[in-house]
Amino acid sequence: MQIENLTSLDGVGLSRLLARAVEGYGDQRRLRVRVGWTRADCRQSWTGIFRPAALIRVSLNRRNRYPLVERLNSGVYLERRREMINGEEWHFWRQAPNEVIVKRPEELLLVGFLHEFSHRLDHQAGANLHYKQTRADKFAFGVLRERFPEIETRPAKGA
Repeated sequence: MQIENLTSLDGVGLSRLLARAVEGYGDQRRLRVRVGWTRADCRQSWTGIFRPAALIRVSLNRRNRYPLVERLNSGVYLERRREMINGEEWHFWRQAPNEVIVKRPEELLLVGFLHEFSHRLDHQAGANLHYKQTRADKFAFGVLRERFPEIETRPAKGA
């Protein structure tokens, strides 16, 4: 894996962290990872993109204050409310998010990287890449719980 670090984060530490995350998922030597900062007007804590040409780009927001709670979709739906509309009963649902308590920028980078790496695995398996956000979040949450017990996680309420 080749890492292009455009931030002030420790490049050697990032290499070790990301290598630990993808260990056992096949040969990732051709994978390129570009780590950078988001644009100044970005409101998200991180942004990321996977390109089928073996590129994952993850950008962190410089304005993040740590610790922060990053919410990941769980696929567990909870009924939010019921309403009567034109004599019909409607049910409105919301997802119960899993939460990761991120104490350092490197941990947030790992969350974003794992999410995008899940899209890479889907691409390698020949899966359709559209609308796989919850699946990618569940993958990231699972790997964090399994391989990084030092990072605090909380499962979705109602799961």
